[in-house]
Amino acid sequence: MNLSINHKISVLLIALMSISMLFSNFVTSASQIVLFLLWLIDKDLKHKFLNIFKRRELFIFISIYFLFVVSLIYTDDYDYAFKDLIIKLPLLILPVVITALEITERELKFILTFFVLSVFAKTLVSYYILFFYYIEDVRNLSYKVSHIRFSLMINFAYLCSVYYLIYKKAILNKPEKFFAVVMLLWFTVFLFVLQSITGIVIFIIINFIILLYFIFAIKQKVIKLSVLFSIFFFSVVISIYILKVIINYYNTQVPDFSKLEAVTPRGNQYLHDTLNPVVEGGNYIWFYICETELKSEWEKRSLIKYDSLDRKSYPIKYTLIRYLNSKGLRKDKDGVDALSIQDIENIEDGIANYRELDKFDLAYRVDVFIWQIDNYIKTSDPSGHSITQRFEYWKIGLQIISNNFLLGVGVGDVKKEFIEAYQKSGSKLDKQYQKRAHNQYLTFFITLGLLGFVLIIFSLSYPLIRNKKYRDFLANIFFIIILLSMLNEDTLETQLGVSFFVLFYSLLILQNRKN
Repeated sequence: MNLSINHKISVLLIALMSISMLFSNFVTSASQIVLFLLWLIDKDLKHKFLNIFKRRELFIFISIYFLFVVSLIYTDDYDYAFKDLIIKLPLLILPVVITALEITERELKFILTFFVLSVFAKTLVSYYILFFYYIEDVRNLSYKVSHIRFSLMINFAYLCSVYYLIYKKAILNKPEKFFAVVMLLWFTVFLFVLQSITGIVIFIIINFIILLYFIFAIKQKVIKLSVLFSIFFFSVVISIYILKVIINYYNTQVPDFSKLEAVTPRGNQYLHDTLNPVVEGGNYIWFYICETELKSEWEKRSLIKYDSLDRKSYPIKYTLIRYLNSKGLRKDKDGVDALSIQDIENIEDGIANYRELDKFDLAYRVDVFIWQIDNYIKTSDPSGHSITQRFEYWKIGLQIISNNFLLGVGVGDVKKEFIEAYQKSGSKLDKQYQKRAHNQYLTFFITLGLLGFVLIIFSLSYPLIRNKKYRDFLANIFFIIILLSMLNEDTLETQLGVSFFVLFYSLLILQNRKN
């Protein structure tokens, strides 16, 4: 096959992969397989393998995969191990293939443009779902893709737009510049619509870093001081806003327990659980509860029995209690009677707080964050709460590490070790929510122990230093995005996550681009 044709096809396949990651795992896998086959049949194979060893940074990076292979020696569950190794194959294949292509700046722009367009197309699909379909949780807008990984891709697409507007504006024509500006605004708005806390935090951090780049580039002291003051002012405003939300959340007057009303207007007994003082929306959830009246009145207004489950598979009586609490109503006949038909449908759908219905209420998301932590501190039960469940995952992960500190448990036994650790710990976390670490650093440590963890961190960082890509704006901030994502997610444990990471790591950090 002619080299130039092979090269062009490979670039097209990489562009296709950047699109398919958001829509089809099959196309993503197929693109990688075809890329590898093209690499095998082109030129001298022996020379290619020798070149891997000559490029020290490439060899060190792909050695990450072999660390997992070596751990097969002391793992037990080989079925799980081989599935995991198949998922991680891009760590071995993509760096070798992409670095051999010697991608030019023009080709990189072509690939990144396709990626940005694919993210834009995915957001259009999400907006269509938002406005024309009922969704239980706004984070489900990512549709078949983890909302956290989708938010990472949005952040990177945003970063690509910034990069070309600042550093590569000379190669953009006017329509392209206009498109880049529109994408900046579009991705910013959508990220807050998606309400991924991880994505928003990363967005704030990378914008802070971008501002620092600007500050260091500014020579005039007056302008530099003005920018620094603006950053300080913005930080103060954000801090005041968060503090205000926290104060409002806890601005609940502690009642005199001796003066709590004992019976309803109909003479039925109220329950006041003073040992469970959990507050939500300024109201004590477990005060003024009369289950006799709740059951009777609820079953008059709904076909779902009081002791049954809502459409999210939670006990509907608890959804009802929290919903009444969110509206400041007592949990009795009067409270249920005050609910509208729409309120009844909301409760049946598993909505526990009427504020969930406002899809753009970011303050509510902050309240949920505070409530989950407050509830976890007071009850030690994180079940069903995405934020505090992670605390439990990390606690269990650290227990596994303490028992397998040096070498870890091996690539096949991570899942098994978590199951056993949950059983031994007596965790209050419901079995359906008992998952792995949701922290890539912990997962590395659990799998490969201290030695493997140190080697992986070195292998990830060395190419950035060796190729001096810490001076490259796009490569540098992409690397930071990935490092931040690993704090809250097992970024490299799914096909989408590992493909996204390795594809752009290879293009931006391992690749020495030609102008």
